Amino acid sequence: MFAAFNLKMKKNFDYYIDMGNEVYVRDRERVETEFNQFLKRNRNLKEASNQDDWFSHIKADIFIAHSPLDKGKALALSGWLQSKFKLNAYIDSSIWDPADSFLKKMDEKYEKHINESYNTKKRHLCINHVHTLLSTALTHIMDDTECIIFLNPPSTVSTKEVMNQTTSPWAYLELAISKRLRKKIPVRSQENMKQEPYKVNDSLMLEYHLGTHHLANIGDEDLQKWNLYFNLSKLKRLAKSPALRAIHPLDFLYKKHGFMKETIEQ
Repeated sequence: MFAAFNLKMKKNFDYYIDMGNEVYVRDRERVETEFNQFLKRNRNLKEASNQDDWFSHIKADIFIAHSPLDKGKALALSGWLQSKFKLNAYIDSSIWDPADSFLKKMDEKYEKHINESYNTKKRHLCINHVHTLLSTALTHIMDDTECIIFLNPPSTVSTKEVMNQTTSPWAYLELAISKRLRKKIPVRSQENMKQEPYKVNDSLMLEYHLGTHHLANIGDEDLQKWNLYFNLSKLKRLAKSPALRAIHPLDFLYKKHGFMKETIEQ
């Protein structure tokens, strides 16, 4: 990860929702396939503990984290990013949505009794084990993704909100991971990057309050300006010489929010 943003998105991008949904369905199906292959490969939880390559197929420019209420906005944002910049976005719910059914299959495969009841102790062990594996895989995905966008993140998460499906139970985990991830400067333009775009917080918050101070705040107007500057740059480049190297679209967003030096050529 290089940069993380707190996007307060109000504008309606529904025109792009179908494009985003196509990518989401494809990614979700790949996750479900990987879950099913995992169940076939691993005959017990001890063998499963060696699983370290979940979702290795995921290669995205941007990771989008959202609450259940903002899923439509996440799909639309993904489609908009693809349409305007040819950027591939990965939506976190393509993992979390299939996770519940995967856990149920784990229960049925490993812990179910003949009388159709569950051994509570073993079931808790199974759930905790799978959550650990999922959290580890998620950390790898976020680490490998250059840019992370938190879509309308809440300031707190309560059990009631999680039960009512108005807030993702993974929101705290994803924000905590984003604080601790190493900042990796993209190879394409290291000379233009600030060496310390944001300082890493040395201590994780133990309270269930979702600190977002490490995220750069952006809104709908910033998205529109990003698209405008990118398109103007393309026109300038074509007017000078089509052979000039195109600037990566994310670099425009980074520059406007202090992640890159102001000397980047547009």
